[in-house]
Amino acid sequence: MGTGKKQLRVGMIGYGMMGLVHSRAYRALPLHAHTEVVPVLQAICGRDEKRVRQAAEKMGWAYYETDWRRLIERDDIDLIDIGTPNHMHAEIAIAAAKAGKHILCEKPLAMNLEEAHQVLQEAQKSGIVHMVSFNYRYTPALQYAKQLIVSGRLGNIRHVRAAFLQDWALDPTAPLEWRFNKQLSGSGALGDLMSHSFDLARFLVGEVDRVTGYARTFIEERSLLQQPEGVNVPAMGAVQVDDCAGVLAEFANGATGVFETTRIAGGNGLDGNRIEINGDRG
Repeated sequence: MGTGKKQLRVGMIGYGMMGLVHSRAYRALPLHAHTEVVPVLQAICGRDEKRVRQAAEKMGWAYYETDWRRLIERDDIDLIDIGTPNHMHAEIAIAAAKAGKHILCEKPLAMNLEEAHQVLQEAQKSGIVHMVSFNYRYTPALQYAKQLIVSGRLGNIRHVRAAFLQDWALDPTAPLEWRFNKQLSGSGALGDLMSHSFDLARFLVGEVDRVTGYARTFIEERSLLQQPEGVNVPAMGAVQVDDCAGVLAEFANGATGVFETTRIAGGNGLDGNRIEINGDRG
């Protein structure tokens, strides 16, 4: 039985952890939100045909592709969801914008500011709906915090304290995956996690004027994912990104900010994300 609502046909590029999370979210959206649009899991894309076919079956996608360019060219796709390794984001987003497809891109939008500006310019030129997937803004607690701040309940904002702590990279024997390669990821914990903290701070408090900070790599080598034939000991490769970072910030409204992030803090799972806002009234 039809719902009478408009369908938004999604084409998703990437089928790893974020692909699974996004697939679940699309399927659950009609159950939790009153919208006039219903997402349709139209096609998923990945380079390995066997694995992407299995992902499509597991996650409930109608079709699959092995070339993201073919996915963008399809007439039955309205939205391109980008969940690939970071170095591919800008190229895919620009191509999607030129094809008139709406864009949902995992962060980071690009590997540098120049690339990010190019993506934005193409998206604005095409008149599409476009956004980076900073999903924490939409949790009920953060929406309530925003209401408290906008209403003046907290008064003048003076302090922002934020930390995003994880421990998945704590094990030094964890292999040298793409997230430790600067050419593929752009940065380590700084871009991976602290970007969320800064997005929340900007959402709640406003723009940042000045920053100073540090970044450090504690585990400088990791074993390669694929070992040369005949090698009995792990071949090692250099970690090119930061394990942790810290930042002091000043906001345009005069508030101060302290930010910390790490991927090697034992006892923290994937969701060790915290933010505290202090005003002169609460």
